[in-house]
Amino acid sequence: VRRATVTPNRVARTETRRAVNFDEPEIAPPPPTPTSTTHSVFACPTCGASTRRFSYDSGACSVRCNAGHTVDVAKEGHVNLLAAQSQRGGRKKSATGDTAAMVAARGRFLDNGHYLNAGEAVAGGVVRYLMGVLGGKGDGDADADTEVSPPEFDTGATSYENTSQNTSTQKPSARAKRLAANVAKSQVVKQRNARARSVTQSAIDLELLKRKAPVVVDFGCGDGWWLERIVDWLNQSSTHANCLVNFAGLDASPAASKAASRRLQGNAQVAVGDAQRDLPFATASVDVGLSVFAPRNVEELSRVLKPNGIVVVASPNETHLNELREMSTKGQLDGSTFLKAATNKKAKVTEQMTKDGWFQEVECVEVTQVMRLTKNDVADILGMGPSAFHAKNETEKEKENENENENERNDDSVFGAGGANRVDVTNAFVIQTFRRKQPASSVVPLSDSE
Repeated sequence: VRRATVTPNRVARTETRRAVNFDEPEIAPPPPTPTSTTHSVFACPTCGASTRRFSYDSGACSVRCNAGHTVDVAKEGHVNLLAAQSQRGGRKKSATGDTAAMVAARGRFLDNGHYLNAGEAVAGGVVRYLMGVLGGKGDGDADADTEVSPPEFDTGATSYENTSQNTSTQKPSARAKRLAANVAKSQVVKQRNARARSVTQSAIDLELLKRKAPVVVDFGCGDGWWLERIVDWLNQSSTHANCLVNFAGLDASPAASKAASRRLQGNAQVAVGDAQRDLPFATASVDVGLSVFAPRNVEELSRVLKPNGIVVVASPNETHLNELREMSTKGQLDGSTFLKAATNKKAKVTEQMTKDGWFQEVECVEVTQVMRLTKNDVADILGMGPSAFHAKNETEKEKENENENENERNDDSVFGAGGANRVDVTNAFVIQTFRRKQPASSVVPLSDSE
């Protein structure tokens, strides 16, 4: 009898066949089951459909549409929709946003309250509009409906025991005890199920209210300071203190979006996105748009704004920070340079918003205030605005002459030799409100007989 010769190569091939079974395809693990879902104001950056926010046991969250397109939520709470738009546009989309240093400088300056006059003017106008919207719907005081507590249930075990004691003076048998225990257990289960149904119904009702609630979006939100003013104003309103409003912020800078998420702490949904391109919102889904010192896409704003919705645009007036520019020209700011102010800004904004007939200007407010600024405040102004980009190109030249001219700059500096002096600087803002006109298709033409 001939025996097959077992060679090392044959053993290796046999083991390979055992390890790789081509008849059994690899099965991917099932996706994790979300523990809760909430309303999301953003549209899917890939297909444009509505999205929902999913939370999981691990603490992770994601924004997903019905088609399965998913964007992960960062640990700070914001989502990067700009990166996800690469699939929709066929190429990676990027935008020039503020750096982390610029965002930090803006946060320090705004937190010192130097622009509080403009912040209150913007927030006051938005809240007044929201009060009209909520009052018109008839559910302005919706806080009583949104917080539904589980109803109280009477326990049946006590009533059963009292009944048995009243109707019988004999000691209950073992069978009667088992029946009483079963009845008590059944009552507990019924109460637990009823409470669960009540909580589920409350969550459903709250979700429906969120879907119908007004939507306020800050296009170019920065670190969220301006949106925070609106949230504070609405919470201080005695009539609509706890009404439901969906706040959202959009900024092209990941650093700014991260800072906005930290500042707003769940009071708003924040995303990385470009306000000059396709806006990640459904058509006619936004009640109030906000644009403060930010570029804007008027055509996209007209698409996402509801009919009669408003856009509030805040821009600098011609006299904004004029004192600093004069000091910079005279070399009194320790070498800092400020850009020239844009002229006729108000007229340019009006022309941009109204030239295509989508918006109508309904209000224009000018606010001004004299600020007492320290040397650090002036440095933050320089570091948070467009001058910061130009200052980078001159950094190397300034470093070469820094040691030679340091004493001369300190002698001429308005802050004094120790830098402890303060300077008076004027802030001047133009706050314009534009209303979205009714689309022509919604107007029913009159017949010839009428």
